[in-house]
Amino acid sequence: MTKRFIIEDGEIKDYNGKQKKVVIPDGVTSIGAWSFSSNKYIESVIIPDSVTSIKEGAFSECSNLNQITMPSSITEIGSYAFRFTNISTLAPDSVTKIGEEVYRGCRNLANSEGFIAFRNILYGYYGDSAHIIIPDDITRIEGWAFYECKNIISVSIPKGVKSIGDSAFRSCENLKSLYIPDSVQEISNESFFGSDNVVIYAPAGCYAEQYAKENNVKFKVI
Repeated sequence: MTKRFIIEDGEIKDYNGKQKKVVIPDGVTSIGAWSFSSNKYIESVIIPDSVTSIKEGAFSECSNLNQITMPSSITEIGSYAFRFTNISTLAPDSVTKIGEEVYRGCRNLANSEGFIAFRNILYGYYGDSAHIIIPDDITRIEGWAFYECKNIISVSIPKGVKSIGDSAFRSCENLKSLYIPDSVQEISNESFFGSDNVVIYAPAGCYAEQYAKENNVKFKVI
């Protein structure tokens, strides 16, 4: 095996190469935490079918990474694994466990409506609509999903959503109306930091009303 890879017990611990195309060696079973992170040379990665997991931050901030081939042997992807890359391919259907903010900043994954979504989780929005209706199949809005979306004015969250991640609507300075259903039972810290004009519209007595009172966010009953 080439010295570019530091491998221990089947896991890549670090990568020291400057190649544009990286082929992970056969026999590797895991791509270790932060092992390729911030590598500015990599443009494509081919992963063999011996790999079953991609760990936390493995390819995070590889800003020129735009192509990755992932086999169906992969069942687990850790938090931040592809954050701020330019990949355009989602994880294979074999993945059963996926961490937080895996696709944060991955603009090339956005669909025609501007949403980045995987397994009913909304990871980001990169559209240009001022009035957003989140798709009905979403159950969680991931952290930083709408960060600095300065063009949005209103957002309607569907009934199935149960949680809103950390800083999900942070610095949305023109956001005025956020419609939250009573299915939401968790809103993380600083979800609306810097979004000073927002008003939460939700049913009386729901979790969103309690959150609004405790976090000094304007609230109106619908």
